[in-house]
Amino acid sequence: MDWFMDVLLIVVFVARYFIAKYSLPKFAKKIVGSQFDKKLETHKHELNKLTEEAKFNYQRLLSDFQ
Repeated sequence: MDWFMDVLLIVVFVARYFIAKYSLPKFAKKIVGSQFDKKLETHKHELNKLTEEAKFNYQRLLSDFQ
């Protein structure tokens, strides 16, 4: 029974090593990438809004001078 516990502990440690080495970095990249994509889309939306406001103001100024 001692050898079984030793083998089981080795399997558990190896599994934890591979989970920590491969799964956690992928999970972290996925979370960071998701947050980055959200912020990027928000920034694009804000830039488009500012661009539309600038176009509107420019058209208004052109119509005032005519």
